[in-house]
Amino acid sequence: ECAAQIQEILKVFNCSLSVAPVDVTDACHIDAVLGNIIQPLLQSCRLGCQALPAAEMALFMLNNVSVIQHEILETSKRYRDQQSQDSHVDSKLSWLEMLETEASTWVDILVREEVGRTLKRSDLDKLMELIEIVPAGLRAVDQVGLGQDRVGTVMRSFYASLFSTVAPQFERLH
Repeated sequence: ECAAQIQEILKVFNCSLSVAPVDVTDACHIDAVLGNIIQPLLQSCRLGCQALPAAEMALFMLNNVSVIQHEILETSKRYRDQQSQDSHVDSKLSWLEMLETEASTWVDILVREEVGRTLKRSDLDKLMELIEIVPAGLRAVDQVGLGQDRVGTVMRSFYASLFSTVAPQFERLH
């Protein structure tokens, strides 16, 4: 519903005949209007997905951010040939930049979760934890759980998992 509102507001905005400069602090400025839709929408999405696991939350947020970005970009493309478009570019770009930053945050979370899942599947995560606690000056290979056979088994399992049919969660990303 909010994506449709953004689309309609941008349609009206792009078709406006007035090219008079507008005070950016005005509550009716396009930045303020878009912000009054986008910010509460993102906050609502964040609150709505709090109970989900981190990877699911990231997918949910990325899909919602993508819908908003798509509406701004598509509406901009449809009206880019209009003469008044130049005065509207900054408003749209600032929101697209903010949405890109939001998406980047969630991509980072999704990547961390998928990396963690991949490491856990092969027990490489446990091996890395053991390596981190090896005191300085001691050989890791001499420590319990870090013998050559164990490391070799874990590494083979890790490499095999990279080529397994278990795919990352990215297929649900729209």
